[in-house]
Amino acid sequence: MPFRIIFASRNQYSRPLMKKLLLALTLVAAQLAPTYAQTFPVEKSASFKAPSDGYNKLMQLNNGNTFYFHFSRKEGVVVKVYNKERALVNTQKLEATKEIVKTFGKSTVQGVYEISGKPVMFLQRTVRRKTNLVRFIFDPNTGRNTQTDTVCELPEYVRGASFAMAFGDVDPISAFIEKDANSDCYAVVSFDGFAHESGERIQVLHFDGNHKLLNKAYYVAPENKYKYLRYLGMTVDGAKQVFIATYGFNTGKQKDSRVIMSRLKSDEKEFAHNMLDFSEDFKKTSSVMKYNSGTGLIELMTLTYVESKTKMFQDAVSYYLTVMSYIDPATLKLTNLKPFEAKLATYYATEQLKQKKGMGGMPQEVRVNKDHSTVAITEEMRTIVKSSKNGSTVHTRLGGIAISELDEKGEEKYGYAIIKSQYTRGYFPKFYSIKREKGYWRKGFADVGEPSGSAKGFKYTHANSFMSFDYIDGAKGHYVLFNELKKNAEKDPSDSRKKVVKAKKLNTLCYKLDNGKLVQSYLFGAPETKKTEKYVQIDASNYAPQTNTYASIMMERLKGKRECKIAWVKFE
Repeated sequence: MPFRIIFASRNQYSRPLMKKLLLALTLVAAQLAPTYAQTFPVEKSASFKAPSDGYNKLMQLNNGNTFYFHFSRKEGVVVKVYNKERALVNTQKLEATKEIVKTFGKSTVQGVYEISGKPVMFLQRTVRRKTNLVRFIFDPNTGRNTQTDTVCELPEYVRGASFAMAFGDVDPISAFIEKDANSDCYAVVSFDGFAHESGERIQVLHFDGNHKLLNKAYYVAPENKYKYLRYLGMTVDGAKQVFIATYGFNTGKQKDSRVIMSRLKSDEKEFAHNMLDFSEDFKKTSSVMKYNSGTGLIELMTLTYVESKTKMFQDAVSYYLTVMSYIDPATLKLTNLKPFEAKLATYYATEQLKQKKGMGGMPQEVRVNKDHSTVAITEEMRTIVKSSKNGSTVHTRLGGIAISELDEKGEEKYGYAIIKSQYTRGYFPKFYSIKREKGYWRKGFADVGEPSGSAKGFKYTHANSFMSFDYIDGAKGHYVLFNELKKNAEKDPSDSRKKVVKAKKLNTLCYKLDNGKLVQSYLFGAPETKKTEKYVQIDASNYAPQTNTYASIMMERLKGKRECKIAWVKFE
């Protein structure tokens, strides 16, 4: 089933705007051809054996060290530490690795953060229908696990829970973590979709940078008018307060649904609420929340399922309506509301890339940049289910991406579109890039990093960890990265692309977003030969704003066999 964002149709543009857009795009058309002038300083580690399964994540610390987490069924959790000189100085295996290996299929990495100078990993485990969230703190120099705590214990799954989640639209029991971008404070949401009372479904725990519990409270919907609650998102304002967005709804004769904005101050036990007026009668809704320190406003992107009344080829087409809401944290009221239509990105796709239907897609990334602008990136996603005698297989086609740069008032300043065509295994969910950035991973989650049948598949054929894209808010510019075939990279921007299905024969492309222009280059320089391969594992990557350095696991082949290394790229 195809997924699209509802973009504005072409006839919704005013003629003056159309003329301005045509003039602007005509002026930059000559600069849209591929250019490979820009180069970046690169440092590399010694080569090592490519991991055959599991999850990989890099973390660049403020002390200059780089942590390499590897999580697998075979080894559990292994931590490698690289120093400032990019040399491997220590390797540690987590003490609890035996227990993790036993529950590998039911363990989820909910987040990996640097808190008060130390790497912290949050691991959710389900054992005998009971789920808990464990916090592992590591020494920033040796990689040794110095402290292990149970953050919260979630309720036990009831009988029939699997059926309810599969067919009853009940959300699984889970914990969610969000860290404040401007401090070391963070908050945890404990969510139980099976709770009999709505006031027991959501619990919020607020911590400071020393992991001291500042506050703990159950969430009660306003007037207790909603029978069902769904967690949507959260943002943390230091040690002062936590903001949370929920989706309240009823069924039967009392059908109603609202997105609810709520606040919990660190010195209070009850939430303050405000039901957003625009959200009445919305159906399934998901969201992402960000706090913009420049404007002092909360930015909330809601993605709501809308079923069209028309049918195409005897199949109903599903759409998602996307809205950007700007909320005053003091009053929890809307200050501005804008449907996210990505008009400039759509126009770029239709006029410059000759995409007749524009560039639809699912939201993958919403980021508040250092200059307080916001970038929203969508990626075309089409889920393909194939049935056979042996069962069904699921694949996802990851197509082109549309990039919208928004100013502090939510107006689209610049819009871009890039064509790509990638074919992956498994299902990729909404806002996937945001989850990946936090370090989120679980077995079966889009099959990310998981081999299908053999370890050999991960290296060169099972390519999910190398797919999709990355976004960098650099010190002197904004960039989009993804892995591409050399023959695709050298095509005209409007030409169709050959599908990328394997992590093989790839090089990492880098597009700089330059005031309405796209400047293309290779991250590691133009390939020397047809067989040159230099590409990164997108899922493992990490950008350190303090040094303006991008780190990733790199696959490299110059003349002979492929080698696996860690690469540090300086965005000067």
